Amino acid sequence: MALVLANRTDGSGSRLNAFLNALYIAQYLGDLSYAKILWIGSTRDNTGANKNHIIGSSLDKVDKIFSQNFINTYCIHTLPKDTRIIDVTHFKSLQSLKDSFFSNKYDYFITPLGSLAWYFHDINRNKYRAMTLYLWKKLDFLPEFNYPISKAYEDAGKIGDFIAIHFRSGDVIYDYFPIRKHNFLAMSLASCCELILSLIQNELLKNKNQTIVIIGDDLDSIQKIIDFHNNPNIVSTDKLRENDTYHYNKEFQLFLYDIIFLSQAKKIYTTGSALTKIAYLLGNADYILSNNIFTPQECYKNFKQFYGKIIFSPMQRAYSLFQLFLMGSKTYENISILKIYLLSALDLDPDNDKYRIYFLVLLLQNNEWQEAEFYLQNILNTRKEEFLETLFFYTYIGYVYQNIFNSFLSINASYPSLFTIKQKIQSLKLLNLSNDSFSINLRPLGAPYRFKSHLSYKLGQALILNSKSLLGYIRMPYVLSYIKDKHKQEQKEYQEKIKKNPSLKLPTLESYRDYKDALKIKNTLSYKLGEALIKADSSGGGGRIFAPLFAYITFFKEVRKLKREFRDKQIRRKI
Repeated sequence: MALVLANRTDGSGSRLNAFLNALYIAQYLGDLSYAKILWIGSTRDNTGANKNHIIGSSLDKVDKIFSQNFINTYCIHTLPKDTRIIDVTHFKSLQSLKDSFFSNKYDYFITPLGSLAWYFHDINRNKYRAMTLYLWKKLDFLPEFNYPISKAYEDAGKIGDFIAIHFRSGDVIYDYFPIRKHNFLAMSLASCCELILSLIQNELLKNKNQTIVIIGDDLDSIQKIIDFHNNPNIVSTDKLRENDTYHYNKEFQLFLYDIIFLSQAKKIYTTGSALTKIAYLLGNADYILSNNIFTPQECYKNFKQFYGKIIFSPMQRAYSLFQLFLMGSKTYENISILKIYLLSALDLDPDNDKYRIYFLVLLLQNNEWQEAEFYLQNILNTRKEEFLETLFFYTYIGYVYQNIFNSFLSINASYPSLFTIKQKIQSLKLLNLSNDSFSINLRPLGAPYRFKSHLSYKLGQALILNSKSLLGYIRMPYVLSYIKDKHKQEQKEYQEKIKKNPSLKLPTLESYRDYKDALKIKNTLSYKLGEALIKADSSGGGGRIFAPLFAYITFFKEVRKLKREFRDKQIRRKI
């Protein structure tokens, strides 16, 4: 007989989310006993988390969480060898999964995280969420976990309508767990403090009386954010529980409280943690990914605005500086500023080679190869083993820093330390290194060309060139009309291109390295003449009969004035 299996080895949230989905599919198939969960692992050591005032992992032995009846009914402890397994996301509908389930092709159907409605087109979202709440109540937790569940419902009911912001930090940011060094492996699940502050600001701009509840594991940082706002409508679940702490002597009790409390929100901001996915399924809240709210430009502006307003822990500040580096890399920030972000992060978290790796990448992508060689030599002389272990760390997704390996491939033997890294990368025989590779949007050159592509400059150039002969004067109206029409068509085509592919949008003129020098073009005779002509043309089409005549008389006066000014400038230069 086939079974529907929740087979997760990570945290409690992922395991429960996958098992709720197994139960849902099992009831669709006609028998809840088809659902099983493989719960492997023991109590995790939370010493490091507790030292930093972090709510640690809620994972515990299965008999420390569930009743014996639940364990007997739903738990399995091993998978037999040669088991035939398929992921349920292979199917596009519950009906096609059901057909396969009873065909005896597979032994186990493995369930995913999140909402099954994201995978199967024949699921009604509202009915699915209502059924998940019903199935949640079938989970037979030990009696000690009943209180936090009922208390969370009670506390949320007292608050009324509220927006929840889930602030995930913990092992992704702090130094009691090595995953913070492993590039983007778990970074998408973490929030930097400045993102939380930006979300709060965004909501308060919509409604200054809005109740906002912050739920998270970094209790000190959450309290500092609440103190900073000094707003009675901004609270935390930790504060709501503070007079009731004797009921919460296990992390799993806090975990259950937060799930239920979150489920009662009208809106959940989240980085996508399993805890919030369960909460979404148990309630009616909108599920909003925090990292998708702002554009990179908005993020960078907000993060710079808030960084340093509150003095968070060194680990949090280091993580925030790395986020500033990433946002700055996308928005053409000056390379000297990007260097400061990484070096400052390294000062705060000196054991984190992630910052050394990206500083090296920054130098390489800016063609500062000699400086990169010296920098790498120093690293290899002081912490070679730790650095190389991090750079070539391998996990279930592959090499975690594969996205930056491409930066080393143009190095030649003149830079021996860098060349050794290149050879190591090449020996791995990885395919498609250029795919999804990390790149820094260095401030480009070319502002003069951009200014010369302005209509003002092109018209002014045509006016000067065609004013040198009688034939030029005769054909001037046709030339100017042609330039104007062609410019209009080019602008239309450009807008259509960036609508289809926003990445083709040109950077702002201010972001160019040669912007200040290029500003001189705006003061040239060509540019000024073009501006005057455009002004005359736009003001000459009004309702009055003589408006065009007066506009162009003004234009020719402006031409004489501009010529006189430029002639005087040339005379002064000669003197």
